[in-house]
Amino acid sequence: MFYALARNGLAPRPLGHTHPKFKTPYIAIVWMSVFAFVLSLLLGWKWGPLVGFAFIATLAVIVVVIVYIIICLGCVWHYWTKRRAEFNWLLHFVLPIAGAVLFFFPLYYEYVKFPPTYPIKYANWIALGWIGVGLVLTAILSVRAPERLRDMERVYVEDETVAPGRA
Repeated sequence: MFYALARNGLAPRPLGHTHPKFKTPYIAIVWMSVFAFVLSLLLGWKWGPLVGFAFIATLAVIVVVIVYIIICLGCVWHYWTKRRAEFNWLLHFVLPIAGAVLFFFPLYYEYVKFPPTYPIKYANWIALGWIGVGLVLTAILSVRAPERLRDMERVYVEDETVAPGRA
């Protein structure tokens, strides 16, 4: 992910470099590996390995679930507004809405029904804060640099389709 963001000018440029021989984003891989290693050591040292793992897992799962719900709703919006001729009620409305609703329940149980105890509960609020930071940055980009935001559609595009000179 950091590689794709750097390739589009939304993260530090060195993270977008690929290995000359293997064509892998080796700098982004090393950076993420070091970050994950240090974070897991710090959390394991602070609260023990089991709580440290649960903290990281909770943090990651909440963000992934919220992103999944947004993608489901985005599918409905995209096909309803941009590709209306291809709109299929089952594929582009029923299934995405069902996915969004079904993934809402884990969030409900995580935050309302059975909230975890501290320190794992901190992960809930950090995840919401992280999402909030993403929304604020998106709003800033839409005002100050809308061309960079338009490039986001290329974040997960294969390298072969990227225009020369962009990577």
